[in-house]
Amino acid sequence: MKAVLWADSLQLCLILCGSLALVIQGSINLGGIDKVFNIATDHGRIEFDELDPNPTTRHSVWGLTIGMVFFLAASFSTNQHSVQRYLTLGTKIRGQGVLYLNIILSAIFGSINIMVGIVMFATYASCDPIKLGKVEKVDQMPAYLVVDLFGHLRGMSGLFIVTVIAAAMSTMSSGQNALAAVFLEDVTKPIYKAIHKKPISERFATNITKCFGIFFGLATIAVTFLLTETQETVLNIAWKLLGILGGPIFAMFTFGILFPCANSWGVATGLIASLGVLIWINAGVLMFKIRLENLPTDISGCGNISNFTTTSVDPFNTTSTGSFNTSPLGPVITTSYSSVGDTKQDDEPDIFNWYKVSYVWYTLIALIVMLIVGLPVSLIANCAKGGYEVKDERLLWTGCRSWKKMSFSKPMNEVSSLKNDIIRSRDGQASHTHGMNNAGFNDSTRL
Repeated sequence: MKAVLWADSLQLCLILCGSLALVIQGSINLGGIDKVFNIATDHGRIEFDELDPNPTTRHSVWGLTIGMVFFLAASFSTNQHSVQRYLTLGTKIRGQGVLYLNIILSAIFGSINIMVGIVMFATYASCDPIKLGKVEKVDQMPAYLVVDLFGHLRGMSGLFIVTVIAAAMSTMSSGQNALAAVFLEDVTKPIYKAIHKKPISERFATNITKCFGIFFGLATIAVTFLLTETQETVLNIAWKLLGILGGPIFAMFTFGILFPCANSWGVATGLIASLGVLIWINAGVLMFKIRLENLPTDISGCGNISNFTTTSVDPFNTTSTGSFNTSPLGPVITTSYSSVGDTKQDDEPDIFNWYKVSYVWYTLIALIVMLIVGLPVSLIANCAKGGYEVKDERLLWTGCRSWKKMSFSKPMNEVSSLKNDIIRSRDGQASHTHGMNNAGFNDSTRL
């Protein structure tokens, strides 16, 4: 795990260098950073006052301040990718310090990534390479920008390639390591112990973890070939997967923390329901081929176009063949353009609105479904059992610990007896564990 962390640190530096190079050189070519923002503002690319409460709006003030808070909370609290890193720090204070530092660094790198997008748009504001057929997908635009800005400099294109590979490896390496650790702890060790009636050896655990890492690495490569056939960007697919899979898990933990009456029946039912709702939403997106409505672009500023013809291409209605220059610094040529995405059906049923919900709301939707389904099921199950008990109050939210009783609960004096368990040490001395003898809880309390 330490090797993964050091590799991520090096890759982060490479990503920073490549992104800054794009921002600096692109701004210089356009006449300064103020010119870049003026172009983006004139074309409606910068909006700070999008107050539409409609959840189908991809990014709004409400979505980024409410929905995104739950989305990021899931990523940094219940995601194995993040939790595994916290456990390497050893203490709770260090883990909290890393999270505070992450807020600052995320803001910095997020701002740099946004600047790359703004510079890229300003460069091709009136000469869209996708409409011209020079680029097939939006994911290829950064590479095209690099060739345009640094094609005359040796080594700069290679630096960008390293930046892209570093960004991919930074995510994939840590993700594969996390998956290998989960399969070792939750799958391999229980099966091994059930078959051999003894714990797994350290050497065998290390070897099987390496095999898991190789397997998930090959699986990742296979998935990349499948993603090449999709029309959505890689980033959009990643955000949706994080919401679909991470949202129900976050809802499950939140439900257990906030409600002492939660039990396995309620949690399992709520988990299946919330996961099913999110899968249903995205299945509708695929079935009805619902795509994002992109802002309009044009090629009116492309100069030196010769032998210009148009042919059909997906996802746009026009593409270009022949010799032309995509630089926006040329004579203005008026060109009409229409895209498939511009046509919209007015007779769409209301159910389509669910399929258009922005990914930023996925985690909140999962939490709401978990509470609506899981809470009644837990209460019914507790009624059938005659009550419930909290085995360890530290697993609850601080506000819940002050509650002495809730409906269908057992007396708290029966619950608190667990905190006074006494275990005899090897020297015969009595020591109070105060609930710390829970093996499943020890690893997480090291923070």
